[in-house]
Amino acid sequence: MKTTAITIAVIATLIGTPALAADMAVKVPPPALVPVPVYNWTGCYIGGNGGYAWNNGKSSYRDPNTTADPINGLGPATIPTPTNTGGSSWTGGGEVGCNWQMDRRIVLGLEADFDPLHASGSAATVGPAGTYNNGAGNQVYLTPPTAAEQVSVRWLSTIRARAGLPVLADRGLLFVTGGLAVGGVSSSGSVNLFFNPPASPYDVWVGSNSSTRTGFTIGGGFEYALSEHWTAKTEYLYYDLGNASHPLNLIINNCCGGVYPTLGSTVSSVHASIIRVGLNYRFNWGPVVAGY
Repeated sequence: MKTTAITIAVIATLIGTPALAADMAVKVPPPALVPVPVYNWTGCYIGGNGGYAWNNGKSSYRDPNTTADPINGLGPATIPTPTNTGGSSWTGGGEVGCNWQMDRRIVLGLEADFDPLHASGSAATVGPAGTYNNGAGNQVYLTPPTAAEQVSVRWLSTIRARAGLPVLADRGLLFVTGGLAVGGVSSSGSVNLFFNPPASPYDVWVGSNSSTRTGFTIGGGFEYALSEHWTAKTEYLYYDLGNASHPLNLIINNCCGGVYPTLGSTVSSVHASIIRVGLNYRFNWGPVVAGY
């Protein structure tokens, strides 16, 4: 009887095991992790850019004379300074640079560019009619005297460091930039006295100068990888080239200007902004890397 019970229990166990196994949930293995392509910004590039620049500089006189000449504010016929000599221009040029992707959080770079432009601005003023102390004790009656100034930024080159943050699956790059700015600046001007009679230019002071100015630039922008090799960018740059100046020396002396062979100089500040877009071809140093 005991043997029969044991046999029945064994048979029941064998019969129930497949059903139990069928009722058990089958464990599905987790999906394999698939690497996501990550754009690698490391590499050097060459490209072109174009945009718009405007110079916000102003001009002022530096006059050493201590008696009433046409511009120093000591006489009743003082000519106002033509101050607003800023100008604007379309611009376009080329650039080269290199990037180094340190990790997925930062990209460092160095870029140099050269852009011809003609951001030229001019201003003119008219002084009041009245008497002019010629410096020799004589008062001469004036018709309205004039003054004029022109400042032009003819080209600009920058050498800048860049630091960027990869975004948009690492195909976008938000960056800040800053460094050295070098530009070609020219300035010129004149001061003209008209005596009555006759109403013609009798005393004229003029001057001009062209020089290469150095300063700094800062800015930022966004660059996007269109493909493994091509990138497009938009950026803003502010640059400051310091001051440009030229003398004001007497070239026509028909009456009284010989008392003042110079009116000193005109000094113009040169600081401007550029908004531009660019397209670069990158010579990458390695393939697109993988990440998760």
